[in-house]
Amino acid sequence: MRKEFYDFVGPSFRSDLEEFFIAPAAHWLSGNDALAYVLPQVSGSNWECSLTIEFLLNVKDYPTITDDDRVRIRTKTLATARWMLGRIETPNQDEANWDGVPWDTAVCLRTIMRVSTELRGDFSPHELTNIADCIRRVTNWLVRHSFHWDTEIRYAAGPADLGQVLRTLIEIAREHSHFLRAAEASVGMLASESIVDEIARLLLAMEERSDISVPDGDPAEVSYWVDAFNSSEVIDALAHYLLHCGSTHRWGATRHDVDCKAAVIRALQYIELTQSDGTWGGVADTCGTLYGYLVVNGMMANVKHEDDVVFRALRWMCDEKQSLPDGSFLHTSYVTVFYALALSECYRSWPLGTRRASEVYDVVLWSAPSSATVERSRRLNVQIQLENLAIRRGAEYRRAARFGRSVWGVLIAILLVGISFVLLIVSGAISASASFSAHLRRADIFWAVCALSVPLIISAVGGYLALMRSRALQEASADANSTIVRQR
Repeated sequence: MRKEFYDFVGPSFRSDLEEFFIAPAAHWLSGNDALAYVLPQVSGSNWECSLTIEFLLNVKDYPTITDDDRVRIRTKTLATARWMLGRIETPNQDEANWDGVPWDTAVCLRTIMRVSTELRGDFSPHELTNIADCIRRVTNWLVRHSFHWDTEIRYAAGPADLGQVLRTLIEIAREHSHFLRAAEASVGMLASESIVDEIARLLLAMEERSDISVPDGDPAEVSYWVDAFNSSEVIDALAHYLLHCGSTHRWGATRHDVDCKAAVIRALQYIELTQSDGTWGGVADTCGTLYGYLVVNGMMANVKHEDDVVFRALRWMCDEKQSLPDGSFLHTSYVTVFYALALSECYRSWPLGTRRASEVYDVVLWSAPSSATVERSRRLNVQIQLENLAIRRGAEYRRAARFGRSVWGVLIAILLVGISFVLLIVSGAISASASFSAHLRRADIFWAVCALSVPLIISAVGGYLALMRSRALQEASADANSTIVRQR
């Protein structure tokens, strides 16, 4: 059973998040008892199985995970890891990979290494020997592809692939350094060189920079790799590289830690400034970006989470329209694995999650930027333009009305003059001929008619113009009142 955030009443926000979202996701991804493997194995995806195992190992000891689920997680993790080992591809006796893709291969190898370490007692000596040989061969394949990355023509791989490779090789340098040194020597690298440093250099070379406008301040210089999702994976790897640079497991004469740290900080700001309504593009992109953002913030000293960014993404992810009661995200395994990883990382590393839900809402409310959104600014600009157009239309209408009134006044004057002329002819004051000439016959009648018609014409035209002016003032007053109502 799921619960909305505003109904959380547990001792902490993360405890409710675990009970109503993380535990159901773990149950769904582990699959029912009829399946021998984790649920994503049904689709045959190696990387989905790998990330599922990562998530399940992260949460298997959480308080709300039942004993039955813990047994199921352990059993299916072992079965799925063995299934993944059986699907490895071996182009030659010294190299191996999964599906020929660096991203998938790097992710899968990290999972195999973790499972063989945490569940070592469940593997036979023969299996452990095979796993060690698998690590050696996959390391050779990853090093060769990375070393020739900028010279070989390959499929449309990107910085995210290199980022995953970097993360994996850093772990190999820590746990199996002899394999990594042998692989470096096989591609002709010197003892003073390191493939880890070389990949960090390549990622920095792929970095793109841009200026993003921020409210009430100068534009912010940000760094990114393709988009927010790819950027989150790259800075996840670079954050691990920074830790590697300060460890005793590194070698090589070149270090890029200063440039990497600056790039990571700029990329974090890029992720924060490009969030829109709690998302970064599609559903998988949003879940994956939030996961990387949380991981990196948890690793960087003196860098804090933007709580409103985290909470908006969480709120969007956990909406009832997509986070379903069975624990899945839209019944889709490849999205659910990123969704589950983001939730578990939020539980582990988001400091605000340790407070009660009411406190979380309060902190997020006050930490949210007090600036109008771009969309609202556009609406206000359009409203101003509409009101200006309405004012101009009213002015044009009044101008046309004045012109019309003048025309009608002239026509009325001409009509009355014509009537007066006819009366003069009928009364015999003047005579007219066919040659359009007129002769004054009786001056007294002529001037009497003029004395009556001229004031009548002036009064009629003036009265008409006064009436039209009164109507124009009423229309202008009505327009002004309607504008005031719209503004209110």
